[in-house]
Amino acid sequence: MDRLGQLEGAMRAFEARLEEVVRGGSGDNPPDSAALSLIQSLFTIFRSQVMEELSWLKTQLTAQGEHLDRLETYSRRTCILIHGIPEDQAQTEVQCLQAASDLFRNQLELDIPVSRMERAHRLGPRRTDGTPRPRPVIVKFFSYQDKRAVFYNKKKLKGRTVSVTESLTKTRLDILKKARDHFQARNVWTSDGKIVVKTGDPNNPKLTTLTTHRELQAMVATPTTPAPDGLRNVNTRRSRLL
Repeated sequence: MDRLGQLEGAMRAFEARLEEVVRGGSGDNPPDSAALSLIQSLFTIFRSQVMEELSWLKTQLTAQGEHLDRLETYSRRTCILIHGIPEDQAQTEVQCLQAASDLFRNQLELDIPVSRMERAHRLGPRRTDGTPRPRPVIVKFFSYQDKRAVFYNKKKLKGRTVSVTESLTKTRLDILKKARDHFQARNVWTSDGKIVVKTGDPNNPKLTTLTTHRELQAMVATPTTPAPDGLRNVNTRRSRLL
């Protein structure tokens, strides 16, 4: 707020000086070239200060936005999304909880009863446009370990109509989509709310984690070589060190 106060003071000083110059050049005595030069110099200084303050405010807003995104991501750390459960098989919260528990037991070989899930429900309003794709079901666990177990075993669903993904914030979902567009979908995935990108030498691929648009922009600006197929099983824990 002090910086904004200084900016307001500079604006008032500029206005006062401008009025002084205009009053001195009224009637048959228009402002001379020296006065106009002074006005131009003052305006240049004023514009520089305004741009500096706007840049500072933009930086602060960006930092606040990233901080809020980190907090929201942390609040989702025990959540997953289940895609592909038919609408008629799970409509109410009780039905969604039971459908999730059945999926974990029958297809992921995990014994996670309903009592270990806090909530489960459909996301968004029911589709009325005739789209056959069912709405995803979001599941919130009491335990982070249960969430990690489900996410680790989701590979058992490969080739099926049902899939499991993380519950990402709007910001990180946008980063994920843009990263996949640029680095190819096979080289980009998520881990604990972070976007992981695989690039570099096929024999020694580099894993980089992204959490902000700034990090994505910096990575896109750096020439990289996408890693080929068949190397995605590199231990993702390495990405946390980058």
